[in-house]
Amino acid sequence: MGAPVGSQKEPAQTAGQPEPLTMPYFRCSDAHDVNRWDWGRPPVSTYVVCASARAGSTWLCEELAWRGLAEPLEYLNPKYVKYFAWRWECRNLAQYRVMMWRRRTSQDGRFGLKVLGMHFFDLYDDLFATLLNEPPPHDPNMRRRVFLEKVVPDPTYVWLRRRDKHRQAVSLWLADSTAVWMQYSPEDPREFGSLRYDFDAIDQRRRACETEEALWERFFEETGIKPRELSYEDLLSNPGPLLGSLAADLGGSPERQAPPSDYRNHVQSNASTEALVARYRSDLAAGRAPTSVS
Repeated sequence: MGAPVGSQKEPAQTAGQPEPLTMPYFRCSDAHDVNRWDWGRPPVSTYVVCASARAGSTWLCEELAWRGLAEPLEYLNPKYVKYFAWRWECRNLAQYRVMMWRRRTSQDGRFGLKVLGMHFFDLYDDLFATLLNEPPPHDPNMRRRVFLEKVVPDPTYVWLRRRDKHRQAVSLWLADSTAVWMQYSPEDPREFGSLRYDFDAIDQRRRACETEEALWERFFEETGIKPRELSYEDLLSNPGPLLGSLAADLGGSPERQAPPSDYRNHVQSNASTEALVARYRSDLAAGRAPTSVS
């Protein structure tokens, strides 16, 4: 597991503790721990948000958190696992699960988790060995389901998709290129001046997003799971009713309580991103594949 990246850090360690790690996301801080749930007791109501990168899952999960549905983070993302295991002093996944339930379950027993396909479809069997009392299923997708539901018992599945794969690919390329994955103010912090348009790199990300969506579809089909499906585009066009309905279905409040102003995600879209999307679509339609041209 690679070291987490970010700008915020926990307080310095005390004597005898390992070197502190950098938080991968500000909602990993102890300020977002609930610390009200019974030690070792599973949550009574759970959900899993399934998505691919740049499909709007961070925004969706913040909205669910603001509606009383705990803190649905990427708790199986290797960077998050490493950070939380350090902070909670966990030696294996069994301890990690107990601490996650204790620290991140709401007072009324609700717990949520977000999982991206890039992490989910590469789960390691040995990581989950301490949670199993019997050999896992042979079928890869049934095995993934068993692993996930050992951490999130009896969840409701929410599948968030982005229909426009061209925009998703450009967004993913920009995030990788600028190292800016979230925006918490109306001003876009990304620097576009030094970027060199790269059709091949964007196209590779489009194909990766399409492959990942196909993997999610196969996972749900082969396991018999009927997820609650949402699209990024529908959420953008009609956020209030859709978010309220989803939150109510999951046991939360349909109304959002006002978040701190600097914590609200803003859509990363401007004239520069629109120009990149238009150029990529034009090149794709023409069958051209220019590489690193200005």
